[in-house]
Amino acid sequence: MKMLCKIHAITAGIHESELNIRGILASERSSLLKDSGCCATNSISSLSQTTLDMISATLVYNKLTAERGYKAFDLDRDGVVGRADLFGVARRLDLDVQERDLTDAFNYLATVDVTGRQVITKEAWLWALNGARASSVLQEVLPPQLMRMIDFIAEVIAYNDLTPEQVTRVLASLPA
Repeated sequence: MKMLCKIHAITAGIHESELNIRGILASERSSLLKDSGCCATNSISSLSQTTLDMISATLVYNKLTAERGYKAFDLDRDGVVGRADLFGVARRLDLDVQERDLTDAFNYLATVDVTGRQVITKEAWLWALNGARASSVLQEVLPPQLMRMIDFIAEVIAYNDLTPEQVTRVLASLPA
């Protein structure tokens, strides 16, 4: 089913008077997305939320804002995050998420753009990651002392302008 979302109509340059902007802004997001054909479901599953939490934690850990993270996830640099972009970055970062959970999260956030492609818009991305629980994921995965130690090591590497190869050599030379 290929439908244009009202949200995309705004970004596609359709005059605002053609849309009920106040209604869009006042609507609850989930019902707006469902009513406009942008979402397969009106609520996100707990596994999809966990996936978004993991993505958010990855961005926070790498000191990226959600907006900069959106650009980083846009692998083909076409201005939107498509399915291949999301799955490609998840593979590259070796995110600990199941493919079906990533698919569910994509399907929940994706809209059909003016060209008929399913994509995650920057607005949907920012909204989803704004509600994500990155800090709880980071606390579960890494104890605070370990996080501080990793941050310190990263600062030392950056300060000394070491390449990954140099870091590998230094680590290999340390006694076990």
